[in-house]
This record gives sequence, C-alpha cells and structure tokens, in this order.
Amino acid sequence: MLLLPSLLLLAQSPLTHSAPWLGQPLDVELNGLLPGVAVGLYYSPSAASFPTPFGLLELDPAGLLQIGSGLADAQGEVAFQFALPQVAALAEAPAHLQALVVDGTAGTVSLSHAAHLRLLGSRFYSSESRFDAGLQGFVSRLAVRSSPSMDLVFELPPTATEFGARTYLSADGSVAAVVTNNAVRRFDNFFGSASDELLLGDVRGAAVDASGDALLVYVGPDFFSPGEVQRVPLEVGAPAVPLGIFGNVGPATFDPAANRAYLPALPTAAFEARVREVDLATSATIAEHVVAPPNHAELDWVRTLNGSLVAGSHTDDEFLTANASLGRVDLASPGAPALQNLGSNDQTAVAGPLAATGELLLIARDWPFAGPVAPDLTLGLFDASTPSSLTAVPQPFAAPDNYTIVVDLGASVWLVDRCCDQIFGGDNLRLFQLDPLTGALADVSPGPQGYLDQQYSAAGGTSDFGGQTLVLGPNCPLMSCPGIAFRVRDAATGAETLVPTGGWFVEWLEGLSIP
Repeated sequence: MLLLPSLLLLAQSPLTHSAPWLGQPLDVELNGLLPGVAVGLYYSPSAASFPTPFGLLELDPAGLLQIGSGLADAQGEVAFQFALPQVAALAEAPAHLQALVVDGTAGTVSLSHAAHLRLLGSRFYSSESRFDAGLQGFVSRLAVRSSPSMDLVFELPPTATEFGARTYLSADGSVAAVVTNNAVRRFDNFFGSASDELLLGDVRGAAVDASGDALLVYVGPDFFSPGEVQRVPLEVGAPAVPLGIFGNVGPATFDPAANRAYLPALPTAAFEARVREVDLATSATIAEHVVAPPNHAELDWVRTLNGSLVAGSHTDDEFLTANASLGRVDLASPGAPALQNLGSNDQTAVAGPLAATGELLLIARDWPFAGPVAPDLTLGLFDASTPSSLTAVPQPFAAPDNYTIVVDLGASVWLVDRCCDQIFGGDNLRLFQLDPLTGALADVSPGPQGYLDQQYSAAGGTSDFGGQTLVLGPNCPLMSCPGIAFRVRDAATGAETLVPTGGWFVEWLEGLSIP
C-alpha cells in the first residue's frame, strides 16, 4: 500500500510526558489521533532537524531507536510508560522522543511534534557572581548544577534579585520558575534554551496550582500597599493573569488541593492579626480568622498544616522582650484561635513542615541592632494537631537571626548560621544538626569559630537514592577569589569535599531532590 503524508499532523497535540525523574515512571502520551491508527515511539540521544515528506524529523537518525508501539484508543490517545532506573550516572542525560503515526486505512503517515528532555536527578539552582578583569566589573548568572557533583548543567543571565528565592517546577518538569522577592524568572528546565522574567512587585507568597501548570502568586505593587493574587503560567512568554482577589499587606499562603488562598486581612479593633480565607474558584471570602492575641497586629508568616491554619505574629513595639505569638485555627470548625506567646525578642521565622515529622520548625528572629538577647524560645517544633505541642529545642544554637538557613534532608535537618550577617563582621558560618524525631541539636562546626577556611553565605541540600548531600556556597568579599569552592558534605558520614567554583561566589543556593 502506498503511504502518503498526512495533514492530520496540524491538528495533533504535541507529544506530552510526565516529569522524567530517575527512579520514577516516565509516562509519554500522544492524543488528537484517529481511533485505531498505529503509533511507533522513537528515541535518540541527540536532537536534529530533517525535513521529510511526513513532517519534520527532530531526532538524530544516527542514534534512532524504536522504544514503543501501540494503537490509538477510542478517544484517539495512545500511552506508553517506561521505568527510569535509579542510576545516578544517567542524571542529565538528554532524551529526545518523537512518534510516527501510520493510518493504514487512509494510507497516510505523519510525524508528531517531538519532546526534548533530560533525565532528571537531584539538582542545585544558584545565583552566582564573579569579577571579570577584562570587563573591570562583576558578571552574574543563574546556574543549574547536578547533585552531588556540582557539575554545571547550564547557565542563564541573572534574575533581578535572588533575595528569598525559591524554585518551582511544572508538572512535567520542563519549565522551572525562580520566584524572588519581586519577580518570577521562568526558563526551559531541560536545556536553558528559553527564559523570561516577570517583574511583579512585592512578592509575598507563591505555590504551584492544582493543575501543575501555573503558579499562584500573591503580590503587591510595593512593600506598603495591599496585594492581589495572580496566576503565572509555567510557560515562557505567557503573561501573568490578575485574579481580582485582594488582601492586605503581609505574607500569604495557598492550599491548591483545596482551592484556597489565605491572605492577610486588616487587624481587628484590638490589633489582632487576621487571615482571610478565599475560595480561588469563586473569589468568595469563606471566613476571616483571628490568629493572634491583642496588640499582635504584625503577621510574620502563615501556613496550613494538618487541617489547621497556623500563623506567627508580633507586636509593633520592637523593644519589648517577649512580643512574638503563635496562633492556630481549626479550619474544620473555626472558632477562637489557640494562642501561645513565644519568648522571642522580635519575630519568628518558620520552616517546614519537616519531611520526617510534619512539624513546623520555629526560629526566633532578633534584629542585628538588638544586641545580646536570651529569649525563652530559640528553636521550637510545633505539631498543629495538638495546640499545646510547642517543644523547645536545647540551646547550643544560642544566637539565631534573620539569616539562618534551614535545609531539611528528612532524617536530619541542618541549620546554617551563615557568615557575614553581623554588622561589624568577623562571624563565620556555623553549622548545626537537628534530629527532627528527638529535637536534639548539635553544633557540628569544625570549631567554636565555625568554618575558617573561607566564608560561606548560602546553603542547600538534596536527598535521594544516592544519599543526602549538604552544600555550602562560598562568599567572596574581594575583587577576585580564584580559590573559592563549594563545600559538599555527606550528611550521613560527615565527610566533606571541596569543589572549586572557578572564581564564582554564591549569593543564593537551593537544592531540589528527586521525589
């Protein structure tokens, strides 16, 4: 039978796939077909571009392999699944997939659109800078590195700022978004071939929505103005969409599975911090929850945990010695909040829920100008299912501040009191290990002075089938730092190795682990 090119390709959907994490199943689908047509799925380690009578071949013929075949079902879909092995050496290997569709009845053949991806292992995303002698100035980049080798996968131009940055991925792993305190930077997560940046304003909370294809972002035009929820597609070039859901100044959180946003509301007449619960589908206000005692009008953070709304607040008076509070509301039967005063000099920061226990980790935050303080609570573990379950952690971590980095690796939690955050300098990074099951905390720094070999101001970690890795990112106070290196620590054994950065110093670092 003579097979002819098919015009059906124009109506077909692209070849779609799940996120290609090592150790996870890879699902590949093609839809928009006529029921019963035959489909062959092909793989090549390299991409190419060859015009053919059946469409554009985007795979290199030199390494072409057929890896699957099937017939389109009654809905015009065909699906394949592959078990990706837990082999660290395969991390970042390119995989290019394309389907050939044969309609024997009509005598036509067509090529699908291709899917170009990498097999994903654990990674680090970092903002890096160095002095360029030729340019007589500093150059910056956003770097993507493989864990634990710290090999560079690809680099991009820098974001506007990386303060408070966090990385999110689309459901299929193809797009990454770095959310900073004022922008969202989106880019091709496989090859870095496309990127853009949306300057939004004052970003106060973000989460991937239930579809996995967009971010929900709460943002204000500036630090002092009310905010609005926007939907930011995880697609390079797509505009942000304001949702017309507004809130007050302060932090927000989302529960995408329940289609809820929790936004700061105006305080009560008694200056109690409040949080507004909003239905994202209808924009309707479900309730306004009081989450703080009187005079605690400043909302520091808000989370949902185990069916509860949990928030940290503080008073306006920075000179009080115990002015932070913790509030919990049962969302199933809202009523008066369960409240606790925390003996913190100013605010609390929060991390979690922790992977091992589901608890929140609270950290006292003291302004650098406040001088020595002795808060009743330095660290605390909180389980929202029991309102009075705040457990103080022993005190070797005696001087936390706004610049403490928390790295949760599951069996161990690492608290990094980074260098260079004190006004008068001279402080080196100190490293603490927290057992999340017992609350035991130990200073594992190489000595009372901390790390003296170089200055470290960033940290991140990954945990997967290859082990647990903690990485300290080096800082550079000088014009040129050719000898600086990442400090890569095996979290289980404590063994550390230095990986040179090529003169790059690190301003921000985050690890993303294989699920």
